[in-house]
Amino acid sequence: MAVPLRKPIGGRLFMAARAAALCAGVCSCSLILGLQPLEITNWYPRNARIAASAVSDIWVEFSTGVDATKAEQALSLSENGAPMAGSYSWRGNRLVLTPARPVSPGNDYEIAVVSTAETKEGNSLAKDFRFAFTTKTESGRPTVLSTQPADGSRVAIPLSPIVVSFSEPIDQASFIAAFSVSPDPGGTLSFDVTGAIASFTPLSAWIPGTEYNVVISEAVKDLSGNRLPAAVRFRFTAGAEEVRPTLVAVRPTVSGVPQGAGLTPEDPGDSILQVNTGFETTWGIELQFSEPVSRENIESFIDLQPGWSFQIDPAGAPRDRFVLVPEERFIWGTFYCLTIKRGVLDTSGNASATDAIYSIRADGPATKPPRVEVVRFRTNPADSVSPACDQYATQDSFANLNLSNFTPGVDEVSYFDLYLSLADGAAADPFSIMHSFSVAATNGAALISPVAVAATSFPDPQPATITGLTPVRVSVNITNTTNSGVVTLAVSNSLTDTAGNRAATAFSLPLLK
Repeated sequence: MAVPLRKPIGGRLFMAARAAALCAGVCSCSLILGLQPLEITNWYPRNARIAASAVSDIWVEFSTGVDATKAEQALSLSENGAPMAGSYSWRGNRLVLTPARPVSPGNDYEIAVVSTAETKEGNSLAKDFRFAFTTKTESGRPTVLSTQPADGSRVAIPLSPIVVSFSEPIDQASFIAAFSVSPDPGGTLSFDVTGAIASFTPLSAWIPGTEYNVVISEAVKDLSGNRLPAAVRFRFTAGAEEVRPTLVAVRPTVSGVPQGAGLTPEDPGDSILQVNTGFETTWGIELQFSEPVSRENIESFIDLQPGWSFQIDPAGAPRDRFVLVPEERFIWGTFYCLTIKRGVLDTSGNASATDAIYSIRADGPATKPPRVEVVRFRTNPADSVSPACDQYATQDSFANLNLSNFTPGVDEVSYFDLYLSLADGAAADPFSIMHSFSVAATNGAALISPVAVAATSFPDPQPATITGLTPVRVSVNITNTTNSGVVTLAVSNSLTDTAGNRAATAFSLPLLK
């Protein structure tokens, strides 16, 4: 019986075999010449939940010998999605990975061997191998049961804590890392004995009117390492209510005590200027609000033009009334504009909504400055029967000063009667007159020196009566000369009355001799 011989591979069959061999460089080697793919036949740990103490290393076992370098590159261990470093060792076909940091309780792990692992002949895994296990004792996620303050609420207590209640005890370190408040007042975190309630106590008071945003990220874990399903966010506003404060009254004060019903504010709805007249230069100002407002920085909301120096009383805690205590007098006759700007804060952080404007004229009758209005000069002091006087008003500059009855070179006594307009209740101060009065002459026209001042009990003849004016007699010693010149009577602005009101301007009356 003839035995047929095998023919050499050729033609199409040879080309197909050759193409199959060439695919080793570009295709999975599991199909080469009908070889079985590389497999993972065993691994550790095998349980999906395991105690961390039972896992000192992890390993996978291959179905046959493999390329050690490629296998080590293909094997990895991750903890909560993050790769873990480690060292590799071999026990036959078993590849062992010993983590550099031990597997710990409460975490999720995954063993992975990607398909680049292959035998020495180039036969690789048919697909990636993955196995997940956990060291958590349970898998239920923690949840936030409640927050204090509640979302969208208001906080009236300045140092009220933020309290977060969870469904189970949580890992404290994870909460500290996941908790934030913006703006951040700084503070301390604490936990109750159950570990399920966390409290944040601010180091500084919540700022009234400020909205605070609290974020608890999903990084918070329970004691088994289970995380929050999602971040928790809530907000609250410091301050007990939302009613804006208003300025209800502005009153003048005397020694800090308010006087009268108050000043009238400008009406923004009309064009009529509402001027509060009769305001004394020594008065202060009281501001009354509808509720206590913050004392801090209130000066920045008060504008008075032209400028006036004052202090605010009282200092310290919020009040509904503040007094602007003068450090200087208002300038008599001057128009002032007082503006209390919007933005004054109450204790809940609510800001006043509108400006309040007051127009004031400092022209009070009790603080009117003394002023010389008329001067009368006795021209014939030697004639006791028919005394004669020349009268000058402030506008009579360079009128004639009649010294024709005074013998040149002879000292004679005469007087100037000064007529003053004074504040209500005030009298002329003779000492101030003496210090502020002077007479000067050019070209040696005369030598005139004051020698006495009388504000009451005048020697005869009595001063003439001029309605609304108060006379003061200044006795002078006069030495006339034959020279001509200008004789100037002056009263400086240091002149004060008995009420302490000071002259606004100096008086000067130049006369021709």
